[in-house]
Amino acid sequence: MKRIKYLLILICSCLFLAACDNALARVDRAVGLIQEDTTGIINDLTEIQTQEKNLQAAFETDLSQNNLALFNSNDSQVEKNIQERKSHLESINKKRTHLQEMLKELTQGTDNKNLPTDKFQDINSAINQLDQDLATYVNDYTANLALESQSFKSIANPESNYQSFFDVLKNVNTLSTTNLMNLDKVLPHFEKLNANLVNLKVDLVKLKEQKK
Repeated sequence: MKRIKYLLILICSCLFLAACDNALARVDRAVGLIQEDTTGIINDLTEIQTQEKNLQAAFETDLSQNNLALFNSNDSQVEKNIQERKSHLESINKKRTHLQEMLKELTQGTDNKNLPTDKFQDINSAINQLDQDLATYVNDYTANLALESQSFKSIANPESNYQSFFDVLKNVNTLSTTNLMNLDKVLPHFEKLNANLVNLKVDLVKLKEQKK
């Protein structure tokens, strides 16, 4: 009888440890994927900035063709530049969605006293703040790209003149200013989120060491 009780205790202990290990593995996986998503978003933002810098060269390349009708074509270098930035904005939105999924997976363990759940709330807050400003950035930028494309395509109008060119560039610069202002609100969130992720990662490593 004593042996049966002892075996039952051992079985319960093993199940408890397995549950802890599974919870730890789930959190560790979620943290890793959150880090991948944030790195991916930063890469997308960097690529968008690169394409913004390349826009002037794209514009000059199209002008050098001596065919203003080109500006109304999807084959223009300017339009390709715009579509490239649009694809990165769409990529950011996909990563935003995945971040929320990983955040949900992470916070499933908030009732587990064996996990550093106090860190979960810090990450939850950091991701939601980042997502809020990212949403504004992406939504405004997407709308501005449509206006930017429309502005450049207006150059193909046979009645275009010097003033038309000036107005197009002025519109593009105004839109760019709005995009940069929104970006300035987004960037500080990454440092805070990364610090929170590193702190949680350190705690997870310590827990793994304790289980060896």
